[in-house]
Amino acid sequence: MKDMRKPAARMLWEARLAIAAAAFLAMSAAPVAARDFLLSTYLIDLRPEIALSDRVKGASLAGYALSGGEFVDFQRWYGRKWVDFRVDLMTQLSDEVGILWGVSTGESGAKYQIDPGFRVGFVYMAKPSPQSVLALTFSTTLGGRLREKPCTADYGEIGGVRQVNCRLAASVLEPERTLAFLWNKRPPDHTRIGIRYQLSF
Repeated sequence: MKDMRKPAARMLWEARLAIAAAAFLAMSAAPVAARDFLLSTYLIDLRPEIALSDRVKGASLAGYALSGGEFVDFQRWYGRKWVDFRVDLMTQLSDEVGILWGVSTGESGAKYQIDPGFRVGFVYMAKPSPQSVLALTFSTTLGGRLREKPCTADYGEIGGVRQVNCRLAASVLEPERTLAFLWNKRPPDHTRIGIRYQLSF
């Protein structure tokens, strides 16, 4: 048994040595790769992601009065401390091809959540002639969905305590029917396809 352990121990030691050597080589090359990546990456957009955020902002300005005269301000449910913000970049792989990518921060309140998102795509540029440029772009967003949470409302002795869409709790709809109108939406521009042709005179 003792003689059989030596080859196994030696093989394990050699495997560890090979892994350590590979890791050292990878770390040595990493600064060069990181530098090349940064030099070929460009900021193309930096702005609030307003499409879904504005929908929530509109709801935060509303409210309704209860039967007892108390006013329910939607600001407490749909108010926000941070606006969903997006950064888009392009990493150039060659004179013709680039990778589009970006992230959005997301946003949340007491009764809603805009998930963080990741945008990925590509751009292809060609020169049909010395005076013209044709650009084809495609990108799609993973995540970034707006989701809304229901409220628990007390409708008294007749209605009891029930789940309801916060924004429609005072409407003529039955509480259960209002749940179908809870937000569950993707960004309206979650998929983008673009074609641009530029001709210089």
